[in-house]
Amino acid sequence: MKLRVAHRLVAPSVVPLLGGALRIAGIAEGDAAPMDSRFVQDPLPVLLHIVAGNLFGVLGAFQFESGLRRTWPRWHRHAGRVLVLSGLLTAATGVWMTLRYPIPVPLQGGLLFWVRLAVGSGMALALVLAVRVVLAGNVASHDAWMLRAYALAQGAGTQVLFLLPPALWSGQPVTGTPRDALMTAAWVTNLLVAEYRIRRAAIRGQASHSSRNRAVRWQLRQANSGLARGCPRSQADATAESWPVTNGRSGRAWSEGRQQERRPVGLCPLLGLSR
Repeated sequence: MKLRVAHRLVAPSVVPLLGGALRIAGIAEGDAAPMDSRFVQDPLPVLLHIVAGNLFGVLGAFQFESGLRRTWPRWHRHAGRVLVLSGLLTAATGVWMTLRYPIPVPLQGGLLFWVRLAVGSGMALALVLAVRVVLAGNVASHDAWMLRAYALAQGAGTQVLFLLPPALWSGQPVTGTPRDALMTAAWVTNLLVAEYRIRRAAIRGQASHSSRNRAVRWQLRQANSGLARGCPRSQADATAESWPVTNGRSGRAWSEGRQQERRPVGLCPLLGLSR
């Protein structure tokens, strides 16, 4: 089975995964970097945030793989429960750290403060809505809300791509308003890409549905014309009943409705061979 989606989604998680591991090691040894000194006094929230966020990023990548969902649907459901819990924990700890940790102004200005609160709250809301709609049977909306939550959670990976080039160019970390703006732009970029994927999937679904309906109508016209010419009932029934529900009615029900509307005139009604 080819994992066409998972490897592309896991790749942005590699740098945050390595960075989180180094941060955990530094906190555990009491040798944290200067910018991480605020975590030493109260390490539990950041440790939970790193572990839950990395789990959400890696496990979530495989949840979007359609082949895995079809092959192992039970695994998808069980992993989805773990994913939602880890995502909610990631969002909650992110909001908590924004509110409680004394983050220096060069690392978090007013813009980034409010953006982080919005991202954490939006991620939690997206996960709750994803669970709600899937319990109602709306799989397409479930996929869309999970993708939005995943896009927000993957902000750290995109932020590396935005912050690294200017840091390498200037030879020092990006701070102040430029840092706030670049980190905000990373989250916005992720959301725009997610919305583009959602819209494209919706257009594909509509095109596929329309094409399937045209195929159903063509087959039913063939079946109806066969009835009018006097073909056996079993053959027409097999053709009509072999199609899935279309517009809320089965193929046979749709065929019978069309029969009543059009009242075919052929050999069958004249010879008393009508259905």
